[in-house]
Amino acid sequence: MDVDNMDDIRVSQSELPGADNALVAALQSRVNYYETLGLGERCLDPRPRVAEMDAELLSVDTVLADFRRRRNSLIPASACPPEVLSSIFRSLAHEEPNYHPDPEDYLAVVTRERGPRLGWLKATQVCHSWRAAACMDGALWTMITTTLGMEYATKMLQLSRSLPLSLDIVLDKRNLDPAAAMSMIEGHVGRLSRLQILCDGHNRQSLTKLCHQPAPQLRSLLIFTRGFESFPDPNLFAGQMPSLDKLYLRNAMMPLDTLRGLARLTQLTLITDAGTSGSIAFGKFAELLSALPNLEALCVKNFIMDVTEADVPLGPTTPINCSRLVDITCHPYNANAAMLLLSRLSHHPSARISLAGCFTVRWRGEHIDQILALLRLHLESLSSRADIHTVEWRSFGYARIPLPDPEDQVDAVHERTLVLSAWRENNADYLLADHEGYNAPPRPDFTLTLGWEAHTSSEVDPEVLLPWPTLFSSARSVSLQTSKYQSFNVYDWGSTIGNLSHLEFLRVDRELAESFLQNNVSWLMAAVPRALKVLAVLGVSFGTSPGVDNSPDRCLADIWSIVREEGGVLEKVIVGDLNYEGGDFDPCVEQAGVRLTGIARPAWLREGHEDHDDRTEL
Repeated sequence: MDVDNMDDIRVSQSELPGADNALVAALQSRVNYYETLGLGERCLDPRPRVAEMDAELLSVDTVLADFRRRRNSLIPASACPPEVLSSIFRSLAHEEPNYHPDPEDYLAVVTRERGPRLGWLKATQVCHSWRAAACMDGALWTMITTTLGMEYATKMLQLSRSLPLSLDIVLDKRNLDPAAAMSMIEGHVGRLSRLQILCDGHNRQSLTKLCHQPAPQLRSLLIFTRGFESFPDPNLFAGQMPSLDKLYLRNAMMPLDTLRGLARLTQLTLITDAGTSGSIAFGKFAELLSALPNLEALCVKNFIMDVTEADVPLGPTTPINCSRLVDITCHPYNANAAMLLLSRLSHHPSARISLAGCFTVRWRGEHIDQILALLRLHLESLSSRADIHTVEWRSFGYARIPLPDPEDQVDAVHERTLVLSAWRENNADYLLADHEGYNAPPRPDFTLTLGWEAHTSSEVDPEVLLPWPTLFSSARSVSLQTSKYQSFNVYDWGSTIGNLSHLEFLRVDRELAESFLQNNVSWLMAAVPRALKVLAVLGVSFGTSPGVDNSPDRCLADIWSIVREEGGVLEKVIVGDLNYEGGDFDPCVEQAGVRLTGIARPAWLREGHEDHDDRTEL
């Protein structure tokens, strides 16, 4: 056979020795043998024969595995050096861990809506040489998870040698032996660097019998329990976790004395589900933060924080020093505690802040005026407030009340809500995110969310809470959005909007928009900054009052004309799609030369659109 190189050689199956496939013939002969035996043994106990056949099948499987291994060894990928494979596997393990590290997934893991995660382990199934290379690298097996079964977890422990461990323990009602899983903690406490325990309400008692030995290498501790507030062993790790820098507790509360001893903490998350009755004394919590000078991220949600008269300073007081704190999420049940806490914190000047809570008359308390005054002083003292360029006040209300009881819910939902959101970036698109063609904005740099029940009398207006323009004097894009079921007022448009000398984009909705239009004509444009380029007037019924002097159409035309005459830079007015497409504006709008642009709401409901009505499309 003449060939120029080896690649031209082609050997057909018929040219190979034993081309009639002796292996298949041998297997077929065994099948025929057992068929023959079966004809004469129908009345006998089949179990011995089944055992004999199982033994033969095991031998065949072993030989076939060797055969596949030999075949795979001829593929170039199987010849990759072990050190290269280890490097690849370690990178994969970082990107695709074999457990669920995101707290957003914890509930789904416990309820088994989300199954075990193989992650990087899938790469070891490529071939024998890849598995062998992985098994030789102990660092790859330091992340132990029980979601694949205790047998697998035990094997991973063996392969991890004596390296620092990360344990992922999941306890649900189908876990037959939670004690065996928990015993891994005590058996390897000296090696623990990360411990994650997820359990449902049926196994929360297991948390009361945790390890009492010190954990000198433990850097991260995460405990999640479902449905019921639990109290892990108060003597957990004998209170000695000197290296701990990340603590996450959901529905699991440790003694504050233990937490105060964790001076190296950089991340602290304390969450109880909405509707539970967990409570923390405000004064004790303030003392805790004072003992954590290295804290960089704080998240507290749904605890009732009892504020007493002693907690509200009447004069200068020593601040709670957390100068490294750059991420603050404080959502206790009662909003007064959140506002008081921020006013007393000495945090990083560029910290991202989110405050939220219930703001009914009961939870405002008799000290609310002092607390609001302290909050204003604190925010006005921040150098970073000058960097705020996009601001949104938005009210929201649910039509169907009362709301259903929360279950497995972290973020409290109120029947009525007022939200202040502020971003450092100047981006007017953030303020039109409820319309088609605009994406959801990123997380705000500052958020204040106040909620209450629909039947509760509540006088919550933006300029009463945080008077403008002092706080947002650098704002370039501003939105004031009211809704059908919850509105708010602006009492002095001149001081609220008119003094924002850098304002380029303004959105006002519904009755508030009508008030804005009429006020400016009455008060000689006091609330229209000269820098304003775009005015969005949404939820207003144009064209319904022809010939009326103070109709929305006439006011809009007058504003446009006066701004242009006085050298303003107003470029366009945005209205709802129904107004824009309908073309029902009073002729005065066209005569004034108003440049209109329409925007449409989505054809489907999204979160935040529940209080839809006829005005929404205008």
